[in-house]
Amino acid sequence: MALKFGTDGVRGLAFKELKPEWVAKLAAATVRATGVNRFVIGEDGRETGAVFSQALINGFTEEGASCEYLKVIPTPAIAHIATLGDFGGAVVSASHNQAEYNGVKLFLPGGKKLTDKNQDEIEKILGSAKFPDFPAQAMEISRSRDALVNSWISSLKESISVKNLSGLSIVVDCANGAASKIAPKLFTELGVNVVSINDSPNGKNINLKCGSTDMSDLTEAVLDLGVDLGIAFDGDADRVLAIDNEGKLVDGDQIMAISAIDMNSRGVLHDGTVVVSVMTNFGFHLAMQDVGIKTHITPVGDRSILQALRANNWSLGGEQS
Repeated sequence: MALKFGTDGVRGLAFKELKPEWVAKLAAATVRATGVNRFVIGEDGRETGAVFSQALINGFTEEGASCEYLKVIPTPAIAHIATLGDFGGAVVSASHNQAEYNGVKLFLPGGKKLTDKNQDEIEKILGSAKFPDFPAQAMEISRSRDALVNSWISSLKESISVKNLSGLSIVVDCANGAASKIAPKLFTELGVNVVSINDSPNGKNINLKCGSTDMSDLTEAVLDLGVDLGIAFDGDADRVLAIDNEGKLVDGDQIMAISAIDMNSRGVLHDGTVVVSVMTNFGFHLAMQDVGIKTHITPVGDRSILQALRANNWSLGGEQS
């Protein structure tokens, strides 16, 4: 199998480039390389998701690890749940790609991404070790699912300084993916007047002419309805872009600039530093310089940004996308 880790896990055409038997081996190799023996597993709602979740469970279980299967759930929820105990995390997702693709994203306990050393060791095991046939294991949705998901939702609510956003009107584009049930409900509970679009996943329409990779539906809805803001997620809801009330794109650089200035004004931007990748627009750096905020530059990928945040106890980072 030629698949290797990219900037965020592995992915390929389902059943052609990415095959269930290889995903089972990936799970087994992950246990061997990291020593993690307890995993939470989620997926983003693609029609092939359950097959690859089953393969992960088979591989993890064969190596003696236990699994909590949470079915469709945003990737950031799995990352959060991995901070609650000694969980590793695995998400079956091809992120912003369309339904014919799938992939696997892996987390260490604490919500950390795999290190370069972890990935190298996993790839070495995959290339050299012999694996048994992986018998199918029971795949039942965890009885702890609601409690685990609610823990993440509570953490989101606690992360904002204004607990009641009544008076704000938004359109949310859920990309027919993992945020479809959660995002509209969450914003409504915060007092927002919400119109939700592309929130009817059928396994085949994830990221299809919608979400953060195609903002045309969202732009049209924002202008037609006269709302304050539009928000677009991708399929597994680990990226977000916005449309302002005039129908103009607000990309990740702009969102980070707004957040950095706000956090700095409240004294919660640690060390007055924001972490960005080499792809960040030069205008962002000039804007931060103008307001006295430092920027730290990493290679492309949220994994590199997260490593810098953790290593320096910084509090904000992101990418344009």
